[in-house]
Amino acid sequence: MKKFNFIYGAVAAVALIFASCSNEQPKFDDADAFVAFTKSAVSIDEFGGSVEVPVLLTSLGGLEEVEGVSVGTVGISVDPSSTAVKGVHYEIEGTGNLSFTKDAPTQTIKVKILDNDQFTGDVKLVLTFNNVIGKFNEGKNNTCTITIVDDEHPLGFLLGSYACQGESNFGGMVEDVITIVKDENDINTVWIGNMVPGGTSKYVYGIVNEDKTEIKIPVAQTIATSSSYPSILLNGFAYPDYDAIEAGGNITAYIVEEDGQIYIVIQDFYGSQVFDASGASLGWYELLLGSVWTKQ
Repeated sequence: MKKFNFIYGAVAAVALIFASCSNEQPKFDDADAFVAFTKSAVSIDEFGGSVEVPVLLTSLGGLEEVEGVSVGTVGISVDPSSTAVKGVHYEIEGTGNLSFTKDAPTQTIKVKILDNDQFTGDVKLVLTFNNVIGKFNEGKNNTCTITIVDDEHPLGFLLGSYACQGESNFGGMVEDVITIVKDENDINTVWIGNMVPGGTSKYVYGIVNEDKTEIKIPVAQTIATSSSYPSILLNGFAYPDYDAIEAGGNITAYIVEEDGQIYIVIQDFYGSQVFDASGASLGWYELLLGSVWTKQ
């Protein structure tokens, strides 16, 4: 969890389209020059690093020359909708005021991310323009939301990618990669992607017990969609007798830690079951037995 994950936003789409059609540098004009954040959203792990958010001065190609060197300044402020708290989650370096010239049309606001060693959940810092002064206007891309991802999530040890191995009911071993991500609202819930190799296109959820030793994954969740079949559901058969798990029941995944390595072991027989419009079963995409997931 110690790496940046940038989500690049649109940078004033119209300006970029024009720029891609010409090799000429943009020319600034009093009437159509504007400033805009080059990223509408950024995500960063909370570990005491920093993030830089560029602000670009651009133009639709006006022909008038701007007199003098200085074009203008813009102030960066924190929008009241932010849930991040100054001094607890972040600090903005510098004054927050950016100055632009024709020769320096890109300036950067730098935000230091603070690691507070407490679980507060993900928080959002929304940057916006507060005082545009000079020979340009405020562009449409006038906010940038920085999501600070809390690295003290109680299920942080469980989240990530897993190498899956399981015995297929149709013969042979199946190998693939499973992904477990957190729920945005419930700290006891995780979402599992690619749970059934070859029979998954949607995440399914599971509930982690208080001791963090089991994940209960409800059956009858929609695990895949297909234009050929009305319904594809997660279903299975419970260990040790392998009786069908009825609606309202769960597939049980055991969380095992050995020598610092996390494993998830599923003894239940589980897979993606296909149904027609009447609700009759048409068969299975895959059925796995003795599935072991090894965290990568």
